[in-house]
Amino acid sequence: MAAFYYSYGKKIVKRNSQIILIWIIFVLISSSWATQKDTKLPAGFDEKPTKKYSALTIQAPTATHHSIQTSDTHDSMLIRKLVNELKGIEFYFVFNSNFKKMTEGLKMLLEYKQLSMPPLLQTVATHYRITSIDENLRLMNIECIDCETSCRMSYWDIEDGSFLIGTVEKGCGPLCSYQIKFSVFRNGTMEKIDKTSVMPSISLSDFLNDPTDAEEIMSGTVYEMPIRLRDNGNDLSVGLWLDEPDKYMKKLRGDLIPFTWNGMNFYRGEIINSRQ
Repeated sequence: MAAFYYSYGKKIVKRNSQIILIWIIFVLISSSWATQKDTKLPAGFDEKPTKKYSALTIQAPTATHHSIQTSDTHDSMLIRKLVNELKGIEFYFVFNSNFKKMTEGLKMLLEYKQLSMPPLLQTVATHYRITSIDENLRLMNIECIDCETSCRMSYWDIEDGSFLIGTVEKGCGPLCSYQIKFSVFRNGTMEKIDKTSVMPSISLSDFLNDPTDAEEIMSGTVYEMPIRLRDNGNDLSVGLWLDEPDKYMKKLRGDLIPFTWNGMNFYRGEIINSRQ
């Protein structure tokens, strides 16, 4: 009988020892979990990777482009933020539904203003540079780095609260040709419009006393018709340059036609002889 109690007591001690051992292991594991839970990650980090990022992802609202792994979504948000901070002619120059063109415009603008460049823009290639910005005239000049092309950009208020953006492109090689384009910025979107909807077309015959002389001049000499924005007090003007001006002087009514913006379109002024 004593042997029985001894054996039974031994089993109880062994069982209690197993229970104590299991309890100690449980306490150690719980303590480890608690320590991991209490350990704070660096501010702005999330311990769970997202679908877009395969590593620790910056979530802090103050995170910069230097801190995160980029994605198309983030790049687009960054560019939009930078564009929305711009004002006036700078905004209309950069704003574009084409993401690539917006990045190119932003890089040119930041380079001109000698501001720091986000890494996203450092690799963007542009073939143009901004040569001047005049906020008072609402004017910006841009030129091609490796070619003889330039453009001049300005904008005007429209009566309905939207804005008309005009861009004159100039290309030379060796003679210069000019092209003007217009867009309307309304409700956050830019829409191209037909230039004849805001200004009348101008041709060589508009500068002549007798329009029928246009054919003789076109076949007898070289000429250009420069289009200028915000020049000599005019909102817009169309000029005439002749290679042999004295030869045709008597045939000309003048060599400059000015236009003034009236809130809806460009009003044509009287022709001027700028050589006088």
